[in-house]
Amino acid sequence: MRTKFTLPAVTLLVCWSFPLAQASVGTPHTFTLADEAKQKLEHIQASAAFLQEEAGELIEAVQDPTMDAAGHQLILNTLKERVNEMGREIGILNAERKALPRWERNAIVRTIPLLKDTAAQTTHALDWFNRNKADLWASAYDGYAYRLRDDSARMTQVLGDYLKLAKLHQEEHHVDKALRTPPGE
Repeated sequence: MRTKFTLPAVTLLVCWSFPLAQASVGTPHTFTLADEAKQKLEHIQASAAFLQEEAGELIEAVQDPTMDAAGHQLILNTLKERVNEMGREIGILNAERKALPRWERNAIVRTIPLLKDTAAQTTHALDWFNRNKADLWASAYDGYAYRLRDDSARMTQVLGDYLKLAKLHQEEHHVDKALRTPPGE
């Protein structure tokens, strides 16, 4: 009985290994500046998604009268650190922008104003917090938190759209290459 189940499993394993082996036989891919930029854009998108979640935590904190100032400070410091890290990364990409493919240049150009607005909202929220620690549930503070969440959501969406575009371009390139390759090679 055991061989009935083992043989199909081995057959499947062998069948699956052929395409994987063939895929690894192809030409080696060299890591380019565009690849590095794509990775950074993916990282910035992930950071923007985390920023969106953290801004959501700030919204919850603003709505929770039992949350103390230390909790607010922790969230705000986390937001500030993440925004600063994203700013450093986009700054590096912006310096290399002219050497990158058009989609990456466009992604950088569209992300910079969103990141600047996010940084401004973070600064405003921190300034407001430092001046009004006794009144952490005011509508102005609440507004900063909502704008932070909305800006980071837009940034996540914009970068996600550009990354989808990159994937489509890559698939198009592979299909085009496959169509140009003579049968049997």
